[in-house]
Amino acid sequence: MLKAPQNLFATAYDGSVRSDWQAVDGADGYILQFYNADEPQKCIKTRYAQNLSKLIMGFRNGRKYLVRVKAFCYRDGKEVSGELSEAAEFIPICRHLKAQNVITMNKGETSQIVWECRNKVPAVTFARSEERRVGKECRSRW
Repeated sequence: MLKAPQNLFATAYDGSVRSDWQAVDGADGYILQFYNADEPQKCIKTRYAQNLSKLIMGFRNGRKYLVRVKAFCYRDGKEVSGELSEAAEFIPICRHLKAQNVITMNKGETSQIVWECRNKVPAVTFARSEERRVGKECRSRW
């Protein structure tokens, strides 16, 4: 049986993760398995890799996930899986402001932002009281 890949490392990005690990002797490829951290026995996504690194998209920012990897080889035309690695944790996060996170309001309107932070729910309210448009030259100040 193939041994478990060692030194699995997960690097989280905006909605994605890159997983890296060390080679296993005799492996023809690798199978990555992804789990929600709160349900570590329920695999939610499986992907194949030919190399020792794989970028996978489609994760929700701010949620904790686990990834595990196992080597596989072909014997007599059948895929034979090896041992599963230890899990690596990751939390995808966006490190820059996205356009959909911008609030636009007309004069007299108010908007409220509510978010969760360490089991507290802070909020902030914005109101637009004047008819001012932000031009291209002003945006860098905001």
